[in-house]
Amino acid sequence: MKRFYYVSNDLDELAQVENELHQSGIDKAQVHIVSRDEAGIDRRGLHRVQDFMRRDVVRAGLLGAVAGVVCATIILVFAYLSGLYLSVSWAPFLLFAAIALGFCTWEGGLFGLHKPHHELRRMEHRVRAGQHVLFVDLEPAQYQLVDRLPERHKNLRPVGEGSATPAWVIRAQQKWQKFFHAMP
Repeated sequence: MKRFYYVSNDLDELAQVENELHQSGIDKAQVHIVSRDEAGIDRRGLHRVQDFMRRDVVRAGLLGAVAGVVCATIILVFAYLSGLYLSVSWAPFLLFAAIALGFCTWEGGLFGLHKPHHELRRMEHRVRAGQHVLFVDLEPAQYQLVDRLPERHKNLRPVGEGSATPAWVIRAQQKWQKFFHAMP
């Protein structure tokens, strides 16, 4: 999948674009809008990016987990090479390694909570300037659906491409939406 980024100064036009995309078969989970005008997005019923997804928690948490694996490995190698495990057993070293792994993962997530998402960071200046960023996650068979968007919508400008949400995540979101809409 690939993500296509567009910028506009007009939320009403973005509402038209989102409706066109939905009518073309693009699911709501594939279209997102980032803007400082959260109330305007909600008033028009547009699909905005959740606050959690605007932050780099997952990526930073994974990097923290990698650091935690390195720390845990160092602890276990030290216990083995020093021979301390022979006198006190492996239990304290395994516990200490698990705590180091958990702590590094947690710290990485906390660090990511304070950073904008790595994919959205390059659009941050546009959002601060009052523009609205639309991004669409598409599979290769859907790419042609966005080719002519700027021609039909004069205030819509393409500003780049990037990596998209994996298709399995979008399918899971669709299933959850159907499940919650089916509930009484």
